[in-house]
Order: sequence, then structure tokens, then C-alpha cells
Amino acid sequence: MVQLENATAKATVDLALRIHGGLIEKTPVDTGWARSNWLPSVGVPRKETVGEPGSLNQAAAQFGQAEVAGWQITSGPIYITNNVPYISRLNAGSSTQAPSGFVEGVVQAETNRANRRKLG
Repeated sequence: MVQLENATAKATVDLALRIHGGLIEKTPVDTGWARSNWLPSVGVPRKETVGEPGSLNQAAAQFGQAEVAGWQITSGPIYITNNVPYISRLNAGSSTQAPSGFVEGVVQAETNRANRRKLG
């Protein structure tokens, strides 16, 4: 049972971190504020924004990545949030840099990739 839990935790952490990285990579960039506000967390979703368009802050995302990296099945849900006011418009296709639905596309692509991998 412990081996299954460890393999499941490893696969879940890997998927969450891949989704986080994919969201950062696919988010359109003007000031970089939206890209820097993909904030992973465990247990409760982040509700704030960090930094501002002229002064980005990577510390919160890095802290969240470390928190996710230590996730176990009993830790609670993993969240990846972005609370900049215009993230929905970006995901709806307001930028020519990314297609409409890029968030869902990243989640689906990484989930598909994870489903093709073997636990181990």
C-alpha cells in the first residue's frame, strides 16, 4: 500500500509541476505580470496577486512549487491559481500570442502525457 501511495504522490506532484510550468510557458506576455502570477499551493487556493506589472515577484511561485514538491496524499488538494484581473480575457483569446483556451489546453496536454506514463 505504501508503494502505491508513494507512486501516486510522485505522479501527482509531477503532473502539478508540469501543468504549472506549461501555464507559465503558454501565458501571453506584455508586462509578464500574468505569467508570474501562476501560484501553486496545497490545501487552499491562493487569492492574491504578487508583484505588479512593473515589478514582478517570483518568490511566491517558487514557494508554491516547493510546497507542491512535498505533497503527500494526506496533504489536501493542489491548486494552481492566477488572480490577475485580466487572466480570463487572456484565456479567452485576447492576445494573439496564445489561442483561446490555452489554460485548458495545457491541463489537457499534461494530463494526456501523464496518462501515457507508467507509475513506478
